[in-house]
Amino acid sequence: MRVDLAPRRLGAVAGAPSTVTVTITNTDEVISGYALRCLGVDPAWVRTDTAEPTLFPGESTTLTLTLDLPAELPAGERRMAVQVRELTGPGRTGVEELVIDVAGAPRVDVLLEPTVATGGRSAAFAVAVENNGNTAVDGAVVGSDPEKAVRFTFDPPEFHLSPGERLVTQLRTTAKRPLVGSPEPRSFELRLAERPPLPAQLGTWDVAAAVERAARDGADPLGRRPASPPAAVGVFVQKPLLGRGLLAMVGLVVAISLFAAVITTALGGVVQRSAADRDVALEVAQARDQKTTTGTSALGGQVRLLSTGDGVAAVSVDAFDQADATTPVASTATDSAGAFHIGALPAGSYLLRFRAAGFGEVWYPAASAQAKAQLVPLAAGQDVTDLVAVVGGMPATVSGTVTGADLAGAVVRLELPLDTAPLAGKVTPPPGEAPAGATSGAVVRSVPVGADGSFVLDQVPSPAVYDLVTTKTGYSTQVQRLDVAAGENRTGIQVQLLDGDGAISGVVSGAGGPVPGATVVATFGQVTVRTVTLTQDTPGGFTLRGLPTPGTFTVVVSAPGFAPATLNLNLGAAQTLTGVSVTLGAAAGTLSGTATTPDGTK
Repeated sequence: MRVDLAPRRLGAVAGAPSTVTVTITNTDEVISGYALRCLGVDPAWVRTDTAEPTLFPGESTTLTLTLDLPAELPAGERRMAVQVRELTGPGRTGVEELVIDVAGAPRVDVLLEPTVATGGRSAAFAVAVENNGNTAVDGAVVGSDPEKAVRFTFDPPEFHLSPGERLVTQLRTTAKRPLVGSPEPRSFELRLAERPPLPAQLGTWDVAAAVERAARDGADPLGRRPASPPAAVGVFVQKPLLGRGLLAMVGLVVAISLFAAVITTALGGVVQRSAADRDVALEVAQARDQKTTTGTSALGGQVRLLSTGDGVAAVSVDAFDQADATTPVASTATDSAGAFHIGALPAGSYLLRFRAAGFGEVWYPAASAQAKAQLVPLAAGQDVTDLVAVVGGMPATVSGTVTGADLAGAVVRLELPLDTAPLAGKVTPPPGEAPAGATSGAVVRSVPVGADGSFVLDQVPSPAVYDLVTTKTGYSTQVQRLDVAAGENRTGIQVQLLDGDGAISGVVSGAGGPVPGATVVATFGQVTVRTVTLTQDTPGGFTLRGLPTPGTFTVVVSAPGFAPATLNLNLGAAQTLTGVSVTLGAAAGTLSGTATTPDGTK
């Protein structure tokens, strides 16, 4: 038997099909059948036109393997093996290695919050950058405005994101404030700029200043390549130093002064004021002058999530004067820890409003309406820094479909897992064998599966990480990890219910005897079941329950200080496989000896 692959190194794009040809030649003198398998990849990714060809002596056949790599597969090199096994004769096996180069597919999404901010000389925004591609991204966010009047400052100025990673950077827009007139809306655009490797001599550059020059001048001194169209757009509404109301008041004062001067001149000879009257008028004017605001007060604190108490980033914070709850006097956004600070405020009483995408609007400290808000009094020069506001995400919805031969009695539940916040480290698992169920987290929602296989879990607290657990007696438990965003409507979840009446049990041992606490993981397609070996009663013993049958499972056993062991085990319908013995070797060792020739010389 001879097996050939073409090509042996395949360039593939995640989410698109790729093909490999496998040529099998019968070099024996009898008719033989062959079985084809792919090792090292999920079987669901591989399709073939003929899985078990039959060949006459000297005959060859070429099979086509189609690889459907998932779109979320990380970029880089992957290796798989193509195994061809004789179904007749001595049952020989041939294995050929295939190297797959998965191409990178970068995709970076940018969210600006708020999209419109009002301020004087500057305003604050939060920019969320998320890598939704399959390769790491190294770059920066660059801002520009048509008039080139706005200066953009990002903190941090650059980002390096792995696939699935998210970063919130703080953006401060600054521009020369107009002296008089109406508020000036300054629209701007945010673009992503990829950064190629820098020469060594540029390592001492001020990166933040370079990015600001690139945004201001339209140049790119760091060699970045701006993208088009813009990733996000926003508006900086800049209030003039002297508004129309103040100008009208000044004009009225001037008119009154002129009128008073005319009256005073005309009646100067009739009306006589005493020195005491003049002193009283001066004192009143001085008292009025003292009522002008100093702008030396400040307030700040933290915005926390209702469900976990953690700080919430990128929340828009608006401060309103008590007398006018329609136009904020100042705005800012929370940093990565949920903290905020608003300075240069006149003394007075203020209302605070908190808004963010996916969260309900909240007025300080946790009111849903402005009428129920609590005032924050500020004296001249006072800096209040201990304010705490609590926000809760809009309720989320999770829905999907369960498929299988018999869905009657199937239940879908949403659990808070024990290995992530807020329960991480707060629940100690019992000693010995892991629970038979896939998870043991706190159940948040539970619904039966409908006759058509559909399920809907509504009013789900968010944001949070959940385990979606699908169970039915006699079937394997299916678990999917979900990261539910605030107010998200997650749809289209697919769950396949498989017969789970199989089991595998045995003992894990090493050179020194049984190995307690070893991790045992069995995988079949998208089904993964794990447990740990016993530390009491029968040390080293394990049982994997709820396995779908029939099926071929890849069982991986690992323990600290030992090299991992891998087994391929077949389960028939409703089979319970017992007595499996797994021996783990040392993680590292040495081999020594002496080489001699036939005449005995060394």
